[in-house]
Amino acid sequence: MPDARSGRVVFVSHCLLNQNTRYLGGAVCPGVVADALSAYVEDGTGLVQMPCPEQRVWGGVLKTRLLWLLDHRRAARMGPLLAPLATAYLHRRYRRLARAVIDDVGDYAGSGCTVTGIVGVAGSPSCGVRTTLNLATAVAAIAAGTREPVTTEWINATVVAPATRPGRGQFIAALQDELARRHLVVPVTEHDLGPSPS
Repeated sequence: MPDARSGRVVFVSHCLLNQNTRYLGGAVCPGVVADALSAYVEDGTGLVQMPCPEQRVWGGVLKTRLLWLLDHRRAARMGPLLAPLATAYLHRRYRRLARAVIDDVGDYAGSGCTVTGIVGVAGSPSCGVRTTLNLATAVAAIAAGTREPVTTEWINATVVAPATRPGRGQFIAALQDELARRHLVVPVTEHDLGPSPS
């Protein structure tokens, strides 16, 4: 029975529809990143918001596990020792989230919809497609910052900017691995939010 639906959907990173889940100091607008999504809205493509992996795994909207490191910078110095455990934990949790997202991709495709893509976020340690954040470098910068007050400027200049590098974020890697495992072909792109606010 025909109706007005377009039959097209795109899966988008959570923070493109809700900047309130960005790390403190990383939001570039109050809510929706309109320039990332306006073309989809105009052509009638449905927007499917993926879960924010950092919200789910790093301690909620505030990412309290990261904030704990900022409050306990001496503990951050143990980062190199704990990195293998943290990486294994993130890998396992992100794989589980990725399976659920790709279940939804399969459901849309099986229902006759075209999944036009997955949109990540440039520079994200989780959702970067071509650029990501090296977590070891970021944690080392936190550990080294013993006197500086924690401000938006300090986070972006001292922690985020030096740790940004080419590569895939861990959640995007898990999504792409799951797509390949299920023989699903979906283009994966990233939106660049531009320079972090200072």
